[in-house]
Amino acid sequence: MSDDPTGVPTLTQVRQYLIDHPDFFTVNYDLLEKLALPHQAGAAISLVERQVGVLRERNQEMRGSLNELMTIAGENDRLFTKTRRLTLELLSAATTAELIERLYDSLGMDFRLEFYSLTFLDDAEAAAGTLAQAVDRDQLHGQVARAVDSGEAVVGPLRGDEMGLLFGAAGEQVGSAAVLAIGSGQPFALLAVGDSDINYYQSDMGTLFIAHIGDMLERLLPALRADQ
Repeated sequence: MSDDPTGVPTLTQVRQYLIDHPDFFTVNYDLLEKLALPHQAGAAISLVERQVGVLRERNQEMRGSLNELMTIAGENDRLFTKTRRLTLELLSAATTAELIERLYDSLGMDFRLEFYSLTFLDDAEAAAGTLAQAVDRDQLHGQVARAVDSGEAVVGPLRGDEMGLLFGAAGEQVGSAAVLAIGSGQPFALLAVGDSDINYYQSDMGTLFIAHIGDMLERLLPALRADQ
């Protein structure tokens, strides 16, 4: 085993031997207490103590990860409950005005969003008598126009005039927003949610929630209008 003429194995050979025989300390357990390792405080500790310390640290890390997962699971469960309740409320609406009122109530009270709006495009009649607003399509510009053209949600800070177009007078207080065009092919409305914090809505944020609401509105609004 040794290349040393004295027959003493080299450090590399000892290391390789332990790697090749991972059960060595299982049958030579008494050696663990005789081996000493330097501690950060300067004192020497046995290998057993060191191993216990490492296991304790790993246990704390695992508990931290588990607590984080449980927190995320709880948040997801609460979000699912709110989204389910909103879905049922929208499905039971009898008129466009009632649907929009229920939408606004849920976004404000259930989801605690600061700002939200539904804007019909080129259709003032659809917004009449409701909490929604209407704008002409040729008024759209910047990222709002891009949301309509691309069919994808735009998330992040917008220019002041864009915020005003979406949220009216309250637009001056909105720091960041998520905007989604409703209607595939030829969008007929815009759904926007906002927050006073400029960093709240960011470009890398997921859009599953607002996309789900947009899908429901895309199906329900035309059907309600056809019945009226």
